[in-house]
Amino acid sequence: MGQETASATLGERLAQIEAEMSLLRERVDTLGEGGHPALVELLLQDNARRREAEDELRVAQAWMQLAQETGGVAAYQFDLERGVLTWSPSTYALYGWTPSQRQPSLDTWLASIHPDDRAAARAVAERAIREGEPVSHAFRIVRPGGDTRWIADRARVLTDAQGRPERIVGLNIDVTELRRVEAALRKSEAQFRLTFENVAVGVALVGLDGRFLRVNPCLCAFLGYSAEDLAYLTVQELTHPPDLAADLAQLRRLRDGEIDRSTLEKRFVTRAGRLVWAELSVTLRRDAAGRPAGYVSVMSDIERRKRAEEQLTFALSELSHRAKNLFTVVQSLIRQTGASAPSVAAFQDALTERLSGLAASQSLLVEHEGSGTPLGLLVSRQLASFVAMPDPRIRIEGPELPLNRSATQTLGLVLHELATNACKYGALSTEKGRLAVTWRIAGHPAPGARLDLAWQEAEGPPVRPPVRKGFGHRVIDAMARQSLEAEVDLRFAPEGLSWRLVAPVAHLRWGP
Repeated sequence: MGQETASATLGERLAQIEAEMSLLRERVDTLGEGGHPALVELLLQDNARRREAEDELRVAQAWMQLAQETGGVAAYQFDLERGVLTWSPSTYALYGWTPSQRQPSLDTWLASIHPDDRAAARAVAERAIREGEPVSHAFRIVRPGGDTRWIADRARVLTDAQGRPERIVGLNIDVTELRRVEAALRKSEAQFRLTFENVAVGVALVGLDGRFLRVNPCLCAFLGYSAEDLAYLTVQELTHPPDLAADLAQLRRLRDGEIDRSTLEKRFVTRAGRLVWAELSVTLRRDAAGRPAGYVSVMSDIERRKRAEEQLTFALSELSHRAKNLFTVVQSLIRQTGASAPSVAAFQDALTERLSGLAASQSLLVEHEGSGTPLGLLVSRQLASFVAMPDPRIRIEGPELPLNRSATQTLGLVLHELATNACKYGALSTEKGRLAVTWRIAGHPAPGARLDLAWQEAEGPPVRPPVRKGFGHRVIDAMARQSLEAEVDLRFAPEGLSWRLVAPVAHLRWGP
């Protein structure tokens, strides 16, 4: 039974007893000697009811005292007319006092309040006494052992029949644990807010309909939208259409309890219309009743990783393609060299030299993968396979021209064949011979610019045209024409071999 119900019941009983006492007095006044039995009966009834009411009052008081002591609650009242403060016995337990040490008074109460809160508590009490203002505030008390507790003070002013303030009745409630929980909650919320706002991944609270409820700055930067803009958008609207079905299927499995977390890679459409890759990790939020209430989404930017994966895939594909092309070139070298070699030994020697020249070109391709092979360096490397560079007999001169892969391989083979012939039969076979490898770019920078490359030997042994045109001749003539879309002029003049190539620069130049 609650305190209000118990008080109402006791009031009714006391009112009933008063009515019976009035009836008793009336009967006593009218009874003679013959009325004694009735009088005795009424007195017995009165005594039994009074004892019953007193017992119920004691039980109700015990209940109230137990509730106050167990719940850290103390009751008090202040008689405004007499200026007297009284409080319940539980006050002593709440404030850490003993009844013999503390008597109810405003000074006793104020002395127990923390110095920092005392002035405010006094002002609230004075306004309640002076103006009848309700009390609702909190303060700290310091118990005799030094323990500090938070107290919530709630009180109201009672008036007499004429409406004049008569007394203040109130409760002091120990809310220390509540304050600690509130402080811990504030700290937790502050930590959550700090983490949410500053974490280096995109975080969003999303409704079941996909609408953004709360987003952090990292997500805004990732998608290119402000938090205000995202409040009017849904995840579905920003998902790249081809990725939407898989995303929604995962969310259905999450809502149905098939999985605890949804993780997938998907593309978002930014405000600028650009596609960006994200790794999306989603968990389900539930309300107090355990029903699905929304999602917590964490989005990690994996754009760089995806680009790296694409580049790696492209590189592997390109490597496979280049390996096939190189294998084709090597097969051609073997076939053509074997067709013109007079013996196995000659075949081995010629093939070894040509593979060495091809290897030199491949090394340059690797060294200059991202910028193209410099033409001047290609000429030097091919000649270095036969003579110690720099060689005073050789002049290499021309503007910078970065060559693409195809041009590097083809010109590398051409230069290797020319150098082989020069060292065996031409200008580089003697100490007095001279070689000039020069080039210029005609019409630069017009789109139709052409490379004019010349190989000119001089002061070597007299040159005789070959009786038979072998593989080397086909490389420096037919292969150059076909592979480089070039015009080739090869002359075996007695004073020295000359070779000239004119090809479109656009077909030779490296470009990303």
